[in-house]
Amino acid sequence: MELQVYNNMLNVQEIKLDKAIQNFLERNSYENYNIATQDMDIEENKDIDFIKINHISYDRSKDETDINLIDFQQILSAISSKTKKFIYVIESSENGIDLYLGTSKNSKEFLDNTFSGIYSKTHEKLYKELKFLDNTFSGIYSGSQTQLDKKPKFEDGKYSKAMLGIPSLKRDSDKKYNQSLEKILFPMQNKSFRIVIVAESYDNRTIKEIISNYQTLGNELHKLVKQSKNIQDSSSNSEGVTLTIGSSESNTEGSSESYSQTKGSSDKATSSKVGSMLSTAIGTGIGFGLAGPAGAAAGAAAGGFIGSNLFAKTVNESETHSTSTNKSRTNSTNESTSKNQNTSKTNTLGITFDEINKSAEYCENLIDKYIERFQKGLNHGMWNTSLYIQSDDNTTLSELEHTLKSVYSGDETYFEAIRFSENLNDNKNIKIENLPMLYFDKSFKHPIHSSFSGFSNAINSEELSILSALPNNDIDGISVSKVSSFGLTQAKNIDKNTPIEIGNVLNKKKATNQRFKLSLESLNSHLFVSGITGGGKSNTIKGILEKLPYKDNLKKKIPFLVIEPAKSEYRHLLKKIPNLQIFRPGAKDDIFRFNPFVFEHSRKPNHPITLTKHVDMLKTTFSAAFPMYGPMPYILEEAIHKIYEKKVGVLKLKTILILQI
Repeated sequence: MELQVYNNMLNVQEIKLDKAIQNFLERNSYENYNIATQDMDIEENKDIDFIKINHISYDRSKDETDINLIDFQQILSAISSKTKKFIYVIESSENGIDLYLGTSKNSKEFLDNTFSGIYSKTHEKLYKELKFLDNTFSGIYSGSQTQLDKKPKFEDGKYSKAMLGIPSLKRDSDKKYNQSLEKILFPMQNKSFRIVIVAESYDNRTIKEIISNYQTLGNELHKLVKQSKNIQDSSSNSEGVTLTIGSSESNTEGSSESYSQTKGSSDKATSSKVGSMLSTAIGTGIGFGLAGPAGAAAGAAAGGFIGSNLFAKTVNESETHSTSTNKSRTNSTNESTSKNQNTSKTNTLGITFDEINKSAEYCENLIDKYIERFQKGLNHGMWNTSLYIQSDDNTTLSELEHTLKSVYSGDETYFEAIRFSENLNDNKNIKIENLPMLYFDKSFKHPIHSSFSGFSNAINSEELSILSALPNNDIDGISVSKVSSFGLTQAKNIDKNTPIEIGNVLNKKKATNQRFKLSLESLNSHLFVSGITGGGKSNTIKGILEKLPYKDNLKKKIPFLVIEPAKSEYRHLLKKIPNLQIFRPGAKDDIFRFNPFVFEHSRKPNHPITLTKHVDMLKTTFSAAFPMYGPMPYILEEAIHKIYEKKVGVLKLKTILILQI
């Protein structure tokens, strides 16, 4: 670091920042903090309950970006305002994947219902407290299946590391979301590891304070980004001779009285909050480049020297009172001879230029981006987040480390790159199962906010939704389905006196309080009932038919006809509808009989139908109803001919009016 002073510019001082403030903003070398030898401030979260995610149901109409970011971001925003804590745990083993979401104990029920989107009378009291979330979370992941009181095992954690850095979106040319959970799990399939996220939300007052501190630092840095300078070179030469002779006599009487007072003050360090913050920032940047207390001391000394000289402020005040009375008499005789010879030569060269400090300009852009991130946090929530990875195998942990870095690093991760600490198990006081927040020794206090000094990251809800991603497709241990959305409310013009109630309307497999009603007028037009096998199509129609004969305010019963070609399900209606007539074509005792071999000769001259044509139609009908291969159509035709020859005797007989077999 170099300090230059320009006296001809009122002692304006310039700092060449190099990497000091950039290291401070990007929190470089935090991952090198010696966990084993240096103190750690550990804050544990033991009062946490979990829910286990077994099945996730998505809205079919939404794209992957909405599913993974917007929907989950709404959940995080609600948790931020209600419970203040969010825990995310993935445990992978040879038996599959287990996914857990956690929150404070007194908010477990809130998290489960928020994730599943369930509204029922048992949770009515809960939802009265959360009416502002009722509309937002209606339908989010509705139909998902969770289990309460299922906790992570936290086994096999011989090696542990903490992640530092800011995740960001990764966009390809097709604009698809490419950071879902399976992007992490598929490369690590059948390997044992654990990912733990512990997040605590900042309140809005703290967020505004952090933004204000960044703005203050940005104002300070802006002075160093661009400076105008002027360099001049001037020379002059002069010669002269002067001779003076004279005499003088003077007599003076008088009195004088004077009073003077001067006040002044100078402040080099504490008079400017701006200078103080930059001093601390530079000191922190230098100090973390060195190890141990010596680094911290060197950083503090350098930062204090720069801040005190660059941002010094001096104030002077002066007050003078004077009274004077004089009497004077002077006699003077003077003779002067002067000879002067003067030669002057002046050369001047001036250059004016602007100097831009690219390091300071980059740091200013970083501060603008940090302010933008925290402003998003004011709207949707800001989190102090720690992410830990664990495994019983060091090779597996190393593979997981590189996989997370490739998935989480997006287009704007250069603000603070993804990197990992040393093995946390070197410090016996750190226990991941207690969900800790790890902070450095107090000598490394961050001037923006104290939570920045540690193995945690200040990220907004959008960035946290990238870390706590959900799978888009089935993974080993968690099933995923996509369901469609349908209308939930009928038109209000249904006849109140004669509607047929079918049942409750379902919203993504969850029953609502809305009853589906079918008006009698709608039966005059076509009614289409569709569904998968076993979905209840036949039961729905039978339910409608059962209620038709018993409708009130009807002058006569409504008749109906059901044509059932294959099954015999509708015969059971005979038990519920008296005098129900059932026709079975082909049965001997049935009044409705049908024989395809019966032939009636047509006497119309323009449409003659002979027995030969009737046999052809029979063969065509049987061939269409039953698949036939090879010579089967010819065998069928020959069999039909023999039947008629046996019954009639002569197939060519054309005078037969009615033939019944």
